[in-house]
Amino acid sequence: AQTAAQTEVKAAELKAKHLAKEEKEVAKKLDAERKKGGKAEKEHAALRDAVAKLRAELDGLSHDEDGEAKLGAENTAAQAEHRRLTREEEQLSSSLSHLDFKYNAPDRKFDRSRVKGTVASNLSVVDPSNSVALEALAGGRLHQVIVDDEETGMLLLTKGGLTRRITLIPLSKIRPIVMEKDKVEAAKKLVGKANAHLAVDLLSFDATVAPAMRHIFGNTLVCADKSAARSVCDKLGLKTVTPEGDLYDPSGTLTGGSRPKGNSSVLIKMGECKAKAADLAHLEAQLKGVRARLDGCAAAKAAKDA
Repeated sequence: AQTAAQTEVKAAELKAKHLAKEEKEVAKKLDAERKKGGKAEKEHAALRDAVAKLRAELDGLSHDEDGEAKLGAENTAAQAEHRRLTREEEQLSSSLSHLDFKYNAPDRKFDRSRVKGTVASNLSVVDPSNSVALEALAGGRLHQVIVDDEETGMLLLTKGGLTRRITLIPLSKIRPIVMEKDKVEAAKKLVGKANAHLAVDLLSFDATVAPAMRHIFGNTLVCADKSAARSVCDKLGLKTVTPEGDLYDPSGTLTGGSRPKGNSSVLIKMGECKAKAADLAHLEAQLKGVRARLDGCAAAKAAKDA
């Protein structure tokens, strides 16, 4: 960016000097040529206009100290914000390190795209208010690892250097379990359209891991409150969960009690971490633009001082 700006300034200056010199030469001949119909006078006027235009362009390329000061302040503020966001993102990432799946490649040619990672690392909750409910529904399955097939799973178990016991979900074998649409509609009709949602529909994930997500979240409804959850479970025989994480099962069991509150929820923390990462990416793009403009200012100043 600096080299391009410097070249542009120097080219404009050289052209302006050349035209100015030519203008003076034409001006000397102007008096003698007036009698020949004003051709030289017109030429002189055209050259004068060209020089004025080039000088105006050169002024636009010249060093702007006030503008550079503002850019410098903007750059300083953006860098401070970048450091703050980086610290916060690193802290959140550290608190979620237990969800990272680490392994050794079974061989040098192993394609790491065959290992998708933990269930938790492959999903995003569309509305954070549903995080506790979805976390309660998934339970320990958030830590299960998604792989492409059984062969990959066996390679990890035998040659992956795993340091803890894991449960693998081979996409080639897992059977998606999705509640029938008529049952979902019956639940919505019973407690209200806005009070019952299929859990898997409240998530965002890549299509490649859809079978695993549907297997875990495809057969339970997230209801607006305990009354709605209990009603759908008892009257329609469907599994439900409340925003507080209370699970109602048609078999007659009820699971509840202490659940993560606020920022202690793993899925909430994950959402915040992804948001911080997105903010950082946006800020880095802004910083890149500011630095490019500062480089342009420096180039213009160098050309002016030359």
